[in-house]
Amino acid sequence: MSARLLLCTDMDRTVIPNGMQAEHPDARRRFRKFCQSEQVCLVYVTGRHRQLVEKAIRTYSLPSPDYIISDVGTKIFQFKDKHWQEVQSWCDEIAKDWNGRSHSDLKALLSDIKDLQLQEFSKQNTHKLSF
Repeated sequence: MSARLLLCTDMDRTVIPNGMQAEHPDARRRFRKFCQSEQVCLVYVTGRHRQLVEKAIRTYSLPSPDYIISDVGTKIFQFKDKHWQEVQSWCDEIAKDWNGRSHSDLKALLSDIKDLQLQEFSKQNTHKLSF
């Protein structure tokens, strides 16, 4: 087999419509066809969490990716052994940047910024604190 082609793409307004811009009527069919090649390693890179990525794949009949980089880069998942597995080496790497701090520690550091509004629980994760 020849070298693989790594295709990393956002989802919203890239491979799925989101907003007022019209989608080309043949775009998703051509995208699916291109991604059927064994040479393509497909990665969705998105701010969405994994469950929302999976929902978009079903809703828009998108090709299944080999990897998902989700939650604005704070999680990486690989499809392996018929299910999604979080890439532990990335979790370990990003944990270093938190220097043992918790969400509570970081919220306290930002508490003097009055207009910050914490986003809902579903938009938070181990290494993501979203306002």
